[in-house]
Amino acid sequence: MRAPLIPNNEVERLNELYSFKVLDSFEEKDYDYITHLASQICNTKYSLITLIDKDRQWFKSKCGIGINETHRDVSFCGHVIVENKDVYIVEDARKSLTFFDNPFVVENPNVVFYAGVPLRSENGFALGTLCVFHDDLIELSEEQLYSLKGLANQVMNLLNLRKTNLILSEQSKILHAKNSNLEDFFKFFKDLIVVTDLKLNLINSNESWSKNFGKNKLTNDEQNFLDFVFCEDKKVVDLQVDKALKMSISDNFVCKMKDNDFIFKEIIWRIYFLEDNYYFYGRDVTHQKNTESNLL
Repeated sequence: MRAPLIPNNEVERLNELYSFKVLDSFEEKDYDYITHLASQICNTKYSLITLIDKDRQWFKSKCGIGINETHRDVSFCGHVIVENKDVYIVEDARKSLTFFDNPFVVENPNVVFYAGVPLRSENGFALGTLCVFHDDLIELSEEQLYSLKGLANQVMNLLNLRKTNLILSEQSKILHAKNSNLEDFFKFFKDLIVVTDLKLNLINSNESWSKNFGKNKLTNDEQNFLDFVFCEDKKVVDLQVDKALKMSISDNFVCKMKDNDFIFKEIIWRIYFLEDNYYFYGRDVTHQKNTESNLL
């Protein structure tokens, strides 16, 4: 068995991984949905979202397997992050000089076929993989490989959203403690930020909102956040607003919002409640939702 090599940029790669603060986090259904879908699309028994730590590979999500991590030395995915490939495929691990005596080949789950797509951050670091594997010989079509890469992209979208939420949470704490200049806070983000009063009337917004949904410098005509929300999604917004009021923070939730061209866009939101105001942070996921629909 050949243990995975260590990337030349390992220190920087690990720092990037740790910046997401995702290792040893709880299970999340959004990630579990992706691993189950990957197995269904590729017709494999197993699928994982793995993150490669210093000495281990940890599973953010798993389908068909019960353990939560393995040593890095026996990982297939450790090899993936070193290779500069869109998809790393092992057709028959039993015949591979690298994997033939790997404990996961000679013992349960008796891996034969493996395909892994690296999870690359916006800075180009391979953090881990979305992978599928099976205990028999199979061959993936070009369509299946395309779908697998699309799902890996979805994983990175979730991780990036998590990281941005962490940044926003830290910034909101600073804002609450120091009551600092809100305009400087807004300029830090390229995503959507809207501030409303208790009745959800808009009192401030950032440039991204102004460009896509409304004016940054509000006119005398009062605007309400719900005016932009698709009618069938207003109940979801109300529920999350109520949760933010009680808990100071809402869940992530998706609703359709009418933009300046009267086109409804899919926006994922999180709401923070501070000093009698609601702070809506959002990201346009219309393209990702369309991609996901195409995969199905």
